[in-house]
Amino acid sequence: MKTTTNIALIDDHSLFRQGMISLLKDYPDLHVLIEATNDQKSFDHPAWEKVHILLIEIGMAQENGIETMIKIKQKYPEIRVVVLASNYDTELIFHLTELGANSFILKGKNIENLVEVIRNLHRFGYYHSEEVSKALIEGLQKRNQQTHSLKSNALSHREIEVMKLLCEQYTNREIAEILKLSPRTIDTYRENLFVKTGAKNIVGIVRYAINNHLID
Repeated sequence: MKTTTNIALIDDHSLFRQGMISLLKDYPDLHVLIEATNDQKSFDHPAWEKVHILLIEIGMAQENGIETMIKIKQKYPEIRVVVLASNYDTELIFHLTELGANSFILKGKNIENLVEVIRNLHRFGYYHSEEVSKALIEGLQKRNQQTHSLKSNALSHREIEVMKLLCEQYTNREIAEILKLSPRTIDTYRENLFVKTGAKNIVGIVRYAINNHLID
């Protein structure tokens, strides 16, 4: 005898919810326990304690679907989340996975695909199609590239020293005297600061220093 999987369905389109519920009725082991939109204050319903799988659309009109997902995961961390997506956006999939989404499926897929996702997710705790796995790998690669880029653009101790003195309105020659370096070397540090911070002038350097807590 198969164990019943209790489902919560959140989508802002009534016809979509009704159609989904009708299709899932053909699968005795799947039961839609809760169906709601974001304007319904049903998140405190006692039935949530029995929910195994949450099907949720990301990008709903009434409220941000991401915020709704986070709210439910915080209150019911054991619930597994299937995101009903319009497309497999690499960055969005990677971001939602970090926030607690457990699986994804396109809203255009057929009911058999969704049932496969739900059953595997309830049984194993995770499930990703080939498309989603590819998106996650691409997202991870992009994140690693960004991390490497940030590290390569990190300011050195000497560059921070020069930055602080520039923010105090010292000239290049004065900074060279204070740090006992040549003016040409200070020119090089100054140019590096503009490149690494993306600043176009001293005001931009000061703003960068303040935003990154390098000066008070």
